[in-house]
Amino acid sequence: MNSVASTLNRVTYMEFNNQISVLTPNNWNTWKHDMQVLLMHYGCWQFIIQTKPEQPDEEATYKEKLDLQLRKDRCYTLIYTNISSDLKNLITETTDGVTTWKILKDHFEPVTKAKVIQLLDQFFGTKYQPGGDVGIFISRVKTAATRLQEAGHKLDDLYIGFQLIRWLPQEFQSTVQQIYRWKEEDFRVVKIEAELILEANRLQLMKQDLEKAENAYLRSFTLKKSKTLPGTTAAAHGDPNGKNDYQKKGDLKPITNMKMSLATEDKSCPVEGIGTLRFRVKYKGSFHEITLTDVLFNPKLRRNLLSGPRLESKGAHFVGTKGSIEIWHQRFCHVNNDYLVKTSKIDRIKGLPRLTDNGKTHCIPCKLAKSKRVSFKKTGAVRSKRPLELLHMDLCGPMPTESQGGNKYFLSIIDDYSRKVTVFPIRNKSDVFHTFIRFQKRAERFLSKKVIAIRTDGGLEFCNKDIDNFLTELGIKHVVTNSYTPEMNGVAERFNLTALDSIKTLLKSSEVPHKFWGEALLCFTYAWNRICQKDSNKTPFEKYSGRKPSVLHLKPFGCLAYAGVPKQIRKKFDMRAKMGIMMGYAQRTKGYRIWLIDENN
Repeated sequence: MNSVASTLNRVTYMEFNNQISVLTPNNWNTWKHDMQVLLMHYGCWQFIIQTKPEQPDEEATYKEKLDLQLRKDRCYTLIYTNISSDLKNLITETTDGVTTWKILKDHFEPVTKAKVIQLLDQFFGTKYQPGGDVGIFISRVKTAATRLQEAGHKLDDLYIGFQLIRWLPQEFQSTVQQIYRWKEEDFRVVKIEAELILEANRLQLMKQDLEKAENAYLRSFTLKKSKTLPGTTAAAHGDPNGKNDYQKKGDLKPITNMKMSLATEDKSCPVEGIGTLRFRVKYKGSFHEITLTDVLFNPKLRRNLLSGPRLESKGAHFVGTKGSIEIWHQRFCHVNNDYLVKTSKIDRIKGLPRLTDNGKTHCIPCKLAKSKRVSFKKTGAVRSKRPLELLHMDLCGPMPTESQGGNKYFLSIIDDYSRKVTVFPIRNKSDVFHTFIRFQKRAERFLSKKVIAIRTDGGLEFCNKDIDNFLTELGIKHVVTNSYTPEMNGVAERFNLTALDSIKTLLKSSEVPHKFWGEALLCFTYAWNRICQKDSNKTPFEKYSGRKPSVLHLKPFGCLAYAGVPKQIRKKFDMRAKMGIMMGYAQRTKGYRIWLIDENN
C-alpha cells in the first residue's frame, strides 16, 4: 500500500512539476510566480518568506524532524530542477532552498538606482489599452507596484490610485471625477479598484444593450417579396424562374435571388430589402412615433433619402428649407453666429447656404460654457456724499514675517467719500471686531457724524455673531460682496495691493529687516492720505478733516536720524544724541518714530 501511495505521489509531482517552464535569463517574472505556486503546493513556500529559519521543536519526534528536513530538501530540489543549465552555476555552492532563492532574486532583481528608476518608469508607463480589460490593467499596475516594493520602495495608495485613473478612456471620466472628490481616507487602492470594475461592468452592459438596440433596429425591416414600387425610382427584378425567396421577419441574411437597384440619373446602388421603419422624434417637448412603409434598405448609403411626392401621397405635408443657422451652428462646433453669417455671404466654401441671424437663436450649451460676468462698475467711483457714510474694510494677511510688534495681519478701513485710509496692524483675525469698535468711536467723535454702512468681502472675521449684533444695535448697514468676486470690494482690495507694493519698496530701499513691515505700512499710509489722488483736487486728509495738511516735516523712510537725549536722563559724559533710523511718524505725539539700532528699541 505504501508503495502504491509513493508511486502516485511521484506521478503527481512529475505532472505538476512539468507544468511550469524552466528558468531562463528572460522569463524571471513569470517563472517566479509559477515557482511560488509550485512551492506552495508542496508546503515549501513558508521557508522562503519566513524571517527566521524554521527549526524543529525540542519535543519533536525523529519522524517529524525527518519530515522537516525532507521538505527543506524538496524546496531546493524543486528550484534546482526548474532552472536551465546555464543558470545552475549560480547555485552550485549551496543546497539550501532559501539561499538559492535569494541568490536568484539578487541576480535578476538587483536593488540599484538604475533598477529602481527602471521600475518607476515601468510603473508610471503602465497604460490602459483601448478596448482592453480593466481588471487586467489593474493587475498590471499592482504588479509594477509590487516590484517596486520588493526593491525597497513601497508606493502609497495615492500614487497607485493616481496611476489607476490616469490613463482611463473618456467613458470613465465621470467615475474619475467622482473619485477625485473622495475624502482622503477613502482614496484607497482597494476601493478604487472596486469602483473601476463596477464601472467597467456597467459600460459592458450598456454596450450589449446598444448592440441589441441596433439589431432590433435592423430587424424592424420586414423583408417581403420584390415588386416594383410606383412613383419611386426603384426597379425590382424577380428570378426568371419565379423562385423568389421569402425571408423570415428579423432574418438579416442577404437576399440572394432578388436583384434591386436604386437609380438616379446614371448612378445606381443595390438595395438589399424593403421594409417598415418605426422611430420616435421629439417635437415641441413630446415624443411622437412615426412609421415609414416601403423603406429601401442599403447599409452603404451615407445619407437617408426621402421622396417628397411619396410623403405627400400618404397625406403628409413636406416643407423644404435652405438651412437653419441653428443647425449650422452645431455643425460648425458652436462657433459665433456672426462668423457663420459672414462666411455664408462671401461664397468662399461649398455647401453652405446663405444664412441670417435674427438674434432670436438661443443655444443653451453656449450660454453655459461661454457665459461671462457682467463688467463691474468703475472701482474709483465715489458713492457717498459725506464722510463715514460708507466704509470699505478688508483684512490683509497673514504676512510671511511677524512685525516688530508681533502682528501678522493689517486691517484697512477706507472712507468712501474722502478715500482717507486708516490701517491697524493686528495679531489675529479675532482682533478685527475690537479694532473696528475703537475706530468707530474715535471717528464719530472726531467728525460728529455717524457711520451709516460698511462694505466687506464676507470673511468670517467680518461676518460673525459679535459684529452682527453690534451693527444691528447701532443701525449700521453691512454690505457683503458675493463669493469669489473681489471686484465688488475693489476700493479696499486695490489699496491693499498698493500698500503691499509700497511696503516692499520701502523695505528694499531702506534695507531694514522685514520685521519692520508694520512701520513701513503706517509710514506709507501717513503719506498716502496727504497727496491728491485720481479724480480729486483735494487730499484725503483735507476732504476728511476739512483742513489742509502740511508736509514740511516729511522725511524719507529708513533715513539716518539722530534722536536727542534729554538732559534729565543724560550723564556728564553721555552723548547728547543717539544714532538711529527714521521708521515713520508718531501716532499720538508730534515727532518721529526712530529705531535705535544699538539698543534695538
